[in-house]
Amino acid sequence: MTVRCSGDGRLMEQVGEKQDFEVALTRHGLLHEDFLLRVRRPSVAADNDEWNRDYVVTVVAVATDRRHSYRGGPRHNWVLRFANDLASGAYGYPIAAQLDADDAQRAHRASSSRLQRCAN
Repeated sequence: MTVRCSGDGRLMEQVGEKQDFEVALTRHGLLHEDFLLRVRRPSVAADNDEWNRDYVVTVVAVATDRRHSYRGGPRHNWVLRFANDLASGAYGYPIAAQLDADDAQRAHRASSSRLQRCAN
């Protein structure tokens, strides 16, 4: 399923950034429907420069309602900045840390049960 997008999504779709965003979600094991994109032209750019192709993308994590805005356009790589924010936990727990914590809990439970068996 594709990520839902509101606003002027064609600004980023022309250069394939929506697809790049979806690839980043898939790479991190996240569902596309768990995120929303809102795309708009900055009011300053719209007023001052008709040729300016910059835009603002707001990424919303539906479950946590955490949102961050990124500047997009030919000179900006908002997808990379999103991926860095995602990895650092800006949209919730960092994915790698969450997996590490789960693995650590499982290992702790396993070693505790082995110790109990040895003590009996």
